[in-house]
Amino acid sequence: MSSDLTPEDVYEFMSAVGHFICSIYGTVLIFGVGGGFLFYNFVYLTNQDYFLGGGFVADLPYFIFASLVIGLAVFGVVKLWRYVSRLRSDKRRFCAFLQEAEILLKCNDFAKLKHERALLVQNLRLSPNAYMSEVNEAVGRLGQKEATLKAAIDEVEEAKRRQQQGQRDALIAKIGQVYSAFREQGHTEIIPEECKDYPASIIEDAKKWFDKYQDEERGRKRQEEWEREEYKEALLFISNNHGLPTYYAQLSNARKAFYDEALKLYKEGLLQGALAELRDQNKKEKPQAYITNQDYTDLAGGVEAGKEREKQLLTKKFYFETELGNGEQRFLKSFHKYETCKVSNFGDGFLHALFRKEGQNEGTQHFCTKHLFAKLHPGAQVEVRDWWKNEVDVVFKKGQKKLALEIETGSNKADYVRDKISNLCRAYDQIIVVVPRKVLPKYRAYHDGQKVFVLTAKQAKEHVLEWYK
Repeated sequence: MSSDLTPEDVYEFMSAVGHFICSIYGTVLIFGVGGGFLFYNFVYLTNQDYFLGGGFVADLPYFIFASLVIGLAVFGVVKLWRYVSRLRSDKRRFCAFLQEAEILLKCNDFAKLKHERALLVQNLRLSPNAYMSEVNEAVGRLGQKEATLKAAIDEVEEAKRRQQQGQRDALIAKIGQVYSAFREQGHTEIIPEECKDYPASIIEDAKKWFDKYQDEERGRKRQEEWEREEYKEALLFISNNHGLPTYYAQLSNARKAFYDEALKLYKEGLLQGALAELRDQNKKEKPQAYITNQDYTDLAGGVEAGKEREKQLLTKKFYFETELGNGEQRFLKSFHKYETCKVSNFGDGFLHALFRKEGQNEGTQHFCTKHLFAKLHPGAQVEVRDWWKNEVDVVFKKGQKKLALEIETGSNKADYVRDKISNLCRAYDQIIVVVPRKVLPKYRAYHDGQKVFVLTAKQAKEHVLEWYK
């Protein structure tokens, strides 16, 4: 078992023994009581007469004094020995710290060096004043080395950081270039030619940026649509009811703000203008969604009368402006997408008209011209699809006879026009092909003067009126 003991174990054991011996109680106990006991036995065995004759009692004070002197001398020797041993221990600790500090400085581990330095000062076995000058001197040298080395490392790190920041900036600039191209074209299918050598990671990052942008745009549009719809609802309610709804207290603060704004506009007389502005901004929504009771009243003097007049007006797609009042024109243009145009009055100046096309792929002049011809007779029909599946611009009827009128601008191919006239000849008594004067020679080949007539607009008007006589 003794072979397992290390010098450190022996040192710790001896330190514990020395600590006990150096204590006041240990000194008194060992050298006072123990020494006195041994001295008493020694005197008693060697000189019983001295002891029994009372000489020992007379010399007892001198004996106690000698015991104390001896005990204090031993205490001082042990204390000196412990001081020397602690001094050696501190030197070993300090040398170990210096070696560790050199390693930590080389590894740039300043945090651990600071911790080890504090631990050294804390664990010195001597009083700090006994050894602190040497410690401070060594720590100061280490601090200078540390500061110099740390400054150099910081400079290298700063240069590295600037380099990395430059690389990041260049990378972000490239991603931004591709992203800007995606935003401009509205999709991520193609990249600019100057970006063809960019790595795939840059293109992917630009796609992510674009996807995030689209998500934000969709969210913004949804928010705008919600706000516009809520604002419209508030404007319509205040316009029709002239006050706040009974459920106003249950609304969110955002919706309350819309109703408050609408009520303010109503009191200032600006509510109808706000509705018109909102309607014009939202081209996708049907304008009739913005009709208020006031609009019906302005149209025909009352809400119900206005709704009835609306139904009557919508039965026709074409009006001369002279057929409608100013209020009716405004109502149709504001809420039912009627447009205005100027149409040639068969060569005698122009007429102002109001019309509406819904899902019809034809020009405005063509549309208005066929309705202009339909005005020649009350029984005329526009956009007729007959039993032979012919689509005719205008059909006039007189008893059992039928006259078909087709308007051509000169853009259709000859084969199409020839086949169209051939099909019409099977179903109608007469066919009039109306063409501009400048392309009249091109269509003269189809004119036979008996069943097929190729005429200008003015000539066609005269022919129709003559046919009805």
